[in-house]
Amino acid sequence: MWRVVLIAFLLCFGGAALEAAGGPVQLGSSYSAILSEPPSGKPYIFPNPAVDFIELADVKGNVNAIRIYNLLGRDVLHFKVMEGAKYNVAKLPAGIYLVQMLDEKGEVISTQRMHKR
Repeated sequence: MWRVVLIAFLLCFGGAALEAAGGPVQLGSSYSAILSEPPSGKPYIFPNPAVDFIELADVKGNVNAIRIYNLLGRDVLHFKVMEGAKYNVAKLPAGIYLVQMLDEKGEVISTQRMHKR
């Protein structure tokens, strides 16, 4: 969970926080998957910004579950992935969330920012 909080902090205060800390910080490859734009060949959610529903584009079919975290690192929604499904996010308040896409072992494949309107 501390990783999600760190990621959220860096998303919100990235440049200013890094400069105040005395210079750039190198993040490991596990943190480089935070995305606001759809990547080529990786799973991603759409539409973004979302209003009531999100869908998953998963070319390789590796995603088994979706977890949505608020910027405090709290798991606010989670879904088991089914082909062609829409996932209801209507009950979430407007804001920015982190969406993790997990494989069958529970390991993170990708993390993406989601704007909820």
